[in-house]
Amino acid sequence: MKLIYTIILAIAIPSIVSAVPAYTGDIEFKQADKTTFTAKLKGDEWFSWIEDNRGNVITFNKVTKNYEYGIVKSINGALELVPSGVKATDTVSKSSAAGSIKKIDHDVIGQIWQNKKSKALSHK
Repeated sequence: MKLIYTIILAIAIPSIVSAVPAYTGDIEFKQADKTTFTAKLKGDEWFSWIEDNRGNVITFNKVTKNYEYGIVKSINGALELVPSGVKATDTVSKSSAAGSIKKIDHDVIGQIWQNKKSKALSHK
């Protein structure tokens, strides 16, 4: 009988764990210079990003160690979300560099997500 329970748990627990959604509340992110900004996590196991309360897409720049507003570029024929070089902040004025960053259309984010998902599933 213990074997049956063990088998059931071995099958059930991974499916329960993988079905847990990401935290949907605000999170405080810390920049390399210790300043902070507040945003939400978005996405899933195939593609994820950060979005501030103004709808701006943010990504982490591994070189500068800062979270930066994202831009979309075509790399090797595929759309990719890349850092813009403009550090994310809670305060953005129209005259600042951050104020000049264009919002990324959610349809474009959907295309990037679909490409990442298709690529991941084709390698399984």
